[in-house]
Amino acid sequence: MNISDTFQETPLIHCVKEKHLQNVELVLRKGAKVNSTDSSGMTALMHAALLGTEEIAVKLIENGADAAIKDKKEMTAIMYAGCHGKKKLVTLLQKYDKQTSQSQIEGSLLIYYSKKGNLKAVIDAIEKGANVNSTDEKKWSPLISASHYGRLEVVQELLKQSDIDINAQAMMNTTALHHATRQCHPEIVHELISHGADINHQDRFGYTPLFYIQDEETAHTFVRFHEKINFDLKNPNNLTAIEFHKKEKRLKIAEILEQK
Repeated sequence: MNISDTFQETPLIHCVKEKHLQNVELVLRKGAKVNSTDSSGMTALMHAALLGTEEIAVKLIENGADAAIKDKKEMTAIMYAGCHGKKKLVTLLQKYDKQTSQSQIEGSLLIYYSKKGNLKAVIDAIEKGANVNSTDEKKWSPLISASHYGRLEVVQELLKQSDIDINAQAMMNTTALHHATRQCHPEIVHELISHGADINHQDRFGYTPLFYIQDEETAHTFVRFHEKINFDLKNPNNLTAIEFHKKEKRLKIAEILEQK
């Protein structure tokens, strides 16, 4: 009953991911270890929190699930619930997790509110002491989330915070500026660069934000900050951003960047 597969997922974790309460109850009755983890260190309770399956979470807790366990990404069940907007589960898990700080809990919710563009909730979470540099399982911070999804007002609010890490990196070493650029949010690109975002930061693939430009308006935005840009930086294929855009047939973008 506790045998795991290639990803070290036990039958209990499989049942939780399938959202099947009766099967969860069955494997627990047969002696499943409730706090067993998969290859990423996630417990069944963490998966239930991520999915928002409250009944299953309650059943796991009744059978001894430890809400304070951290996975390999230093995430707890309540942090998964917060990052994915499962507020009922956050309330439930607070009764059982006395290790995760209020700042971390509010910070997890802040990631979700930032993604959704809920400015009022963002302000409220910050006022409650949210860690503005908290991250989810992909290492996305509130600023990265807001920048990726084009939440301009949220980005502006986050940039007001004195302790904001504007160059925080996600799993692939991408920053908020990489995400705003790739998703074609020129106003956010302007805000980020104006507040000191590293315009020359290379991600895991060796690409600066300049390589991710998809539209002309964003290209024009970058050109306004031409004095900050190192146009000679090359990717692993030995191409500069301008050369890269030409190769990708984005000739108008290359032309705009050459106006530097």
